[in-house]
Amino acid sequence: MGDVVIDGVHGAIPAYLATPSSPGPWSCVVVIHDALGLSSAARRHADWMAEEGYLAIAPDLFAWDSRNTCLRSSVKALRERQGRQFDDIEAARKFVIGQPGAVDRTGIIGFCMGGAYALLLAPRADDYHAASVNYGRIPKDADQILQGACPVVASYGANDISIPQGAKRLSAALESAGVTHDVKEYPRAGHMFMDQFDRGEMPVIFSTLEKMFGMGYREGPAIDAQRRITAFFAEHLKGEAA
Repeated sequence: MGDVVIDGVHGAIPAYLATPSSPGPWSCVVVIHDALGLSSAARRHADWMAEEGYLAIAPDLFAWDSRNTCLRSSVKALRERQGRQFDDIEAARKFVIGQPGAVDRTGIIGFCMGGAYALLLAPRADDYHAASVNYGRIPKDADQILQGACPVVASYGANDISIPQGAKRLSAALESAGVTHDVKEYPRAGHMFMDQFDRGEMPVIFSTLEKMFGMGYREGPAIDAQRRITAFFAEHLKGEAA
């Protein structure tokens, strides 16, 4: 496990590669970070994917400029559904499936902003065989764009005021699109409930929002969501019965 650099069409992309301790071949997972960038939380997500036997790559989508500039660019890319971030994610996918021991059966998992990317990339079923969407925003035309998408496992917090009724809306869209899915809402969780950051890593504004709106890590819901994702990926990436 360690830092790597990926050659992207827009330049070098720093990334974190987490390698399983078990011998290959391995299915792969692309891990997309939240609005705080390639943090300790994102690395932990890649690490537990590796612990489950996946070769996991977490690209740093914010490395090319300041966090604010990259975040504004990311919002624009998500709105337009194209841009540098999508290109960098694709470069990361190609990088990880090209590693020794990797097999081209790949999942994508994202958190917050990264969850929105995972949802928009789920329809690329030739590239991704399962997607995990964790408190990612849901586009109004989700039922249309998710036609033909890979299987989706998603988790939302009932107290997440940034995505009201997220689980209900995404479930309806996936049902309408005929996509295999497992979507769950956690009653005592808010936004970012799966993300564990190192002390001092989270900006003050996020700490304030955590206190005001219940944002932040919640152990019980996080453990259950991780269990569901593990089982879902095992079924759809490894072919193991649930």
